[in-house]
Amino acid sequence: MNDIAVHKKRVIMILGMARSGTSTIARGLKAAGVDLGEKMLRADSRNPKGFWEDTDVTIKINRGILRHFGFPWIFDELADHMRVGEDDMLMYYKHHTSLLVRERLQNKSVWAFKDTNTTVLLPFWQTILNELGVEDCYLIALRNPLSCAYSNIRHSNLELEAGLLAWLKNIILGIDGSHGRRRIVVSYENMVTNPQYELSRLRHGLVLPEPNHHDINEFINNFLDKNLGHHVYADDEIAGHPAIAAIPLCVKVYRLLKLLAEDKITFADNEFITEWQSIRTEFYEQYPLYLYADLVLKDNLQLQREIRAIKKSLAWKLLVPLW
Repeated sequence: MNDIAVHKKRVIMILGMARSGTSTIARGLKAAGVDLGEKMLRADSRNPKGFWEDTDVTIKINRGILRHFGFPWIFDELADHMRVGEDDMLMYYKHHTSLLVRERLQNKSVWAFKDTNTTVLLPFWQTILNELGVEDCYLIALRNPLSCAYSNIRHSNLELEAGLLAWLKNIILGIDGSHGRRRIVVSYENMVTNPQYELSRLRHGLVLPEPNHHDINEFINNFLDKNLGHHVYADDEIAGHPAIAAIPLCVKVYRLLKLLAEDKITFADNEFITEWQSIRTEFYEQYPLYLYADLVLKDNLQLQREIRAIKKSLAWKLLVPLW
């Protein structure tokens, strides 16, 4: 890709599945000199060092749109909805998002945001940025799918297979949706073990100016913690894991993206293009099955929530001892 519009206003979207290291990578991007905004989501027990998410984006825009449309698993028709312009609520979000982007870029050339729901909504964001004449760039966070899925069991009560399926969907949408744009894949594991090198890759891949070295040192020496990843699985453990048998495509996708994250291939290489086309074909051939599995897993999760709520109720506590 040519270094076009280096001086053009830009928005960097950090894409990745929940628990895939997006918060750490977003903080690394901030250390590299990119503004993430001031309205950050508060840290909690899930992310004690912060989510590094702009609440206006995550809560007011992305979650609002998904709630309006019933949280679709893949949003194939969003671009059509925006072109037709008949959905008043979507037009409301479009108007306020345009104002938000202008505000965030008012006194700066680059602004970045991170939200794991963004991959589903890329047509929405891309339409707005295109209309504003703002270049959209992408930082795609990669983490071993087993590590990611096990972490989601702990933090989101998401079944292992559901976590793997969500990881696969997120990566597919992120790679497809960022096609033709400036983008880079960053491994969470590599960021933790070799941050200096990964930050250099990141700056080069996204064409960022020289950062403040104090900020870099603060990120490496004080923010990063090698104990951040509580669920760590070696790459060679993936193929043989029983849960992978349900979604074997995860192995092929992860191995291909690892090559990108380690600069062994590029998005422009025939090796990537050919392999990615094969992956896309297999994914969409299996799409009805994946969609059904996702619905079943979500129903099961909702049922578990309802059972827990019942067991906490006063009526349950009063009646159970009598049984």
